[in-house]
Amino acid sequence: MSLRPLPDPPSPEWAPIVESIRKQYNEGLPFFNRALLQRVALQIHLYENGMLTNKPYAIENIRGDLVSLDIDPDTESPVFKDVRCNHGDRKNGPYIYYRSIQSMLTHRDMKQFDAEKAFLPLVVMFPSAAGRCHAHHVHESRSTSADDLQASILPTTFYPSELTTIFNLDRRAWEQSEQYAYLKGQLEAHSDRLSQIDSVVALGCGSLAHGRARCQFATTQHALAFSLRKVLSRMHPENSRVRQSLRQARKKEPVDLVVRGVLQDPAYTEVDEAVLSDMGMEIYKDPFGFLEMNDNSFVVSIDVNTPAQQIIENLARPAAIIRMTHVEELNGENVAQCTDPSSSRVNKMLLEEYDLVKLRYHEHLRHICLYIKKQKPEGKAGSNRASGSSSTKN
Repeated sequence: MSLRPLPDPPSPEWAPIVESIRKQYNEGLPFFNRALLQRVALQIHLYENGMLTNKPYAIENIRGDLVSLDIDPDTESPVFKDVRCNHGDRKNGPYIYYRSIQSMLTHRDMKQFDAEKAFLPLVVMFPSAAGRCHAHHVHESRSTSADDLQASILPTTFYPSELTTIFNLDRRAWEQSEQYAYLKGQLEAHSDRLSQIDSVVALGCGSLAHGRARCQFATTQHALAFSLRKVLSRMHPENSRVRQSLRQARKKEPVDLVVRGVLQDPAYTEVDEAVLSDMGMEIYKDPFGFLEMNDNSFVVSIDVNTPAQQIIENLARPAAIIRMTHVEELNGENVAQCTDPSSSRVNKMLLEEYDLVKLRYHEHLRHICLYIKKQKPEGKAGSNRASGSSSTKN
C-alpha cells in the first residue's frame, strides 16, 4: 500500500527531498540507530548538567550529515512543531521528538522549509507550553461535597504507599481475568520459542495516576508487564524443576525472576518511579529503554505516543511483541493523526518474521495481539540491527 499523497510542496526543492527520503527508506536504511540515540542522549545529559549551554546540538541526519540544532527553553523551535497530544510525556525539556516516516514525507511537523533539517529522523525540543497537557483514559468517579472537602485536605497526588496498594489491586484483577489466563496459555504453548527471553521491555505504558485519579489503562499495562516477567521467568532454563525444588527447600520463592523488567515512559512521575522500582522494575529515561531492546526481549508497546513500531523495526528483532491490533484506519501507514503508525517496513517485518497470535479483548488494554518471532532455519545467521552510523546500511 502506498503512503498517503503529499500536500502541496512549500518550495520547489521539496519534491526531490521527499523522493530521496522515500528511496532511502525503501532501501532499508535504518533511520533510528543505536549510535544516533546514544549521541543525542549524551548531549541531553551534558545540557542537563550545565555543560552544553552555549553550543548547538549536533544531530546526524539520514544522509550522514551533522546538523546543528539550536534550542532555547524560552523560545519555540522556528522549524519544527510537535504535533502530538501532550500526555504528560514532555513536562519539561529537553526531550526527544521522534519523526515517523509519515511526518518526514509529508512535512506536517515543519513550520518552514529547511532542506538540511528535513532529513532529520529526530530532533531535540522544549515543550511549547510547559504544563499544558491532558490524559486519556483516567478513571474518574463522581464526587460529592464531602469528597470535595476531603480533596481539599488531601495532597494533590497519591503517596507511594497508596499508589502501590491501588496498583496491586489492579494487578490482582488482571491476573484473575480470563484474558490473562488465555495469554498465559498461549505463552506456555509457545514456550520453545520464548524460554530464552532475558527481558520484558514495556514502552509508554503511561503514568499510574494523574493527581489523585488512577489510570486503569496504565495500571493494567504495567500489570501485563509484571505478569509477563513472572511467566517468562518460570520458562527460563535457570528455573528448571530441580532448581525450583531447591529454592522451595530453602524456603525461597520457587521462581527466581531472572527476566528483567525494563520500563520507559517520559510521563512517569517521581511517585510512579518510586512505586515501580520498589517492585523490582528498572526505570530508564528516553531513549535508554529503546536501547535495552535486543533479539531476546519481549516488547510491550501498546498505543504509544511516539513512533515506537518504527523504532523497534530499526533497532532489534525482539523474540515477541505485544502491540495494538493492526487496523488500517486507526494505526495503519496512511493514518495522518496516529502517533505510532505502521509502515511498509514494519508490516513486512511482522508478516515475514513473526507469527501472529490474536488475544482477547480487555476493556483496559483494548484490541491487542501477540507476535512471536519465527524460528530460523538451522545455520542461518542472525541480523545485525542498526548499531552504527545512519549513513551506513545494515
